[in-house]
Amino acid sequence: MVNPGRMTAFRADSSIVYVISPTLSEPQSKSRTHVSKPSKMSKPKLTYFDVRARGELARLVFVAAKKDFEDVRIDFASWPALKAKSTYGTLPILELNGKEYFQGNAIATYLAREHGLYGSNNLEGLMIDQVVDLKEDLLQEEAKTMFGSDADKEAAAKKLPEEIYPRVMKIFAHCIKQNAAKSGFLVGKQLSLGDLAIFEASQGCSKNHPKILDDFPEIKTVREKVASADGVKQYLAKRKDTPI
Repeated sequence: MVNPGRMTAFRADSSIVYVISPTLSEPQSKSRTHVSKPSKMSKPKLTYFDVRARGELARLVFVAAKKDFEDVRIDFASWPALKAKSTYGTLPILELNGKEYFQGNAIATYLAREHGLYGSNNLEGLMIDQVVDLKEDLLQEEAKTMFGSDADKEAAAKKLPEEIYPRVMKIFAHCIKQNAAKSGFLVGKQLSLGDLAIFEASQGCSKNHPKILDDFPEIKTVREKVASADGVKQYLAKRKDTPI
């Protein structure tokens, strides 16, 4: 008789999952505790400004997964009125089954989990989370070129190609090279949220300082894979060009 071992309960995406820990004499299989079964949902509605910034990663997940969604883009003048009615007072907002959710990276991560774009195990999920967070750090630096005094914006614009882009792109390239599959993707052998994050994060560098990427062929490969992916390719062909 197999010893049932110990039973441990933990939460994963609001559902209680029980894992039976095997005894030392039993083979231990890999777990994927961060991946949930796709849930039934109404047509999602994503609301954000008509720029990329903190809303684009979720949009890229939708189109990469070929999932229909309502892509609502508002101008900055319309935001105060909408803000007063919103639950959290911030954008982007994901409306799903009558509820509102916020925080761009959290939304993108949820969507990636739902649609098989979050790696195959927890270590791959960790690698994906790393580059998603780094994308956010870079976005904050890029935003400094658009807000503040003229002197501050000029200084931020000068710092990007001289310091920020080379440092961040080096980290992205290092992460890609860690993939044992050597597939050109960030993790495993297929597209994930991490590749979409690197694609989006490197957009400003690719557009304004493309020579920097000559030192990072790994990033160029990821960009080519993302841009040619079915669903993403069609979306990019129609996407409006915005500074961030």
